[in-house]
Amino acid sequence: MDGHRRWAKARGLPVQEGHKFITPNLKNICNVSTKLGIQVITAFAFSTENWNRSKEEVDFLMKLFEQFFEEFMRFGGVRVSVIGGRSKLPIKLQKGIELTEEATKGNEGLHLTMALNYGGKYDMLQATKSIASKVKDGIINLEDINNKLFEQELATKCTETPDLVIRTGGEQRLSNFLLWELAYSELYFTKTLFPDFGEEPFKEAILSFQQRHRRFGGHTY
Repeated sequence: MDGHRRWAKARGLPVQEGHKFITPNLKNICNVSTKLGIQVITAFAFSTENWNRSKEEVDFLMKLFEQFFEEFMRFGGVRVSVIGGRSKLPIKLQKGIELTEEATKGNEGLHLTMALNYGGKYDMLQATKSIASKVKDGIINLEDINNKLFEQELATKCTETPDLVIRTGGEQRLSNFLLWELAYSELYFTKTLFPDFGEEPFKEAILSFQQRHRRFGGHTY
């Protein structure tokens, strides 16, 4: 989800006005996804690097996320999960996340994973440290380490490997998002800023994905 600040600045508005589209746009995307048969979405809401923004903007986002989880606690049968370091988040937000995860864990609709204070590099580092500690303590053997074991130590073990990554806002990079998980994901970059990213731009991204032929490193003859 990229482009909130540029959207606001282009209109002479405070950057907070762009961020206000996070909740309604994600609700819309969840609704459209359900209609299209999409079962899992992961949204990169706040990275480990986003703490470098102004205190005013960060504080606004934390309050916005509190409201987000309150609303998604009762939204359309969606199951909500959160990945990322929670200890640095405000206590009220941490409690809101816990309540929402608990309230929605039995929902059988779309699974929405929110990445908050998340970074792909950090996640791989903590997974490596955890495995090293278990080897040291004799819990696992060095020979036991494989892709499946490593993935069980990642924060993303609660969700699925993405088939498609959509980045709004025109930037063409991953920005430390799901670095392990995106090995064979299809990438789609659009110049549309997230506040303008509604049903039609979303469907265009899905159509682009459907027209691709995925080989996963193999050959087609």
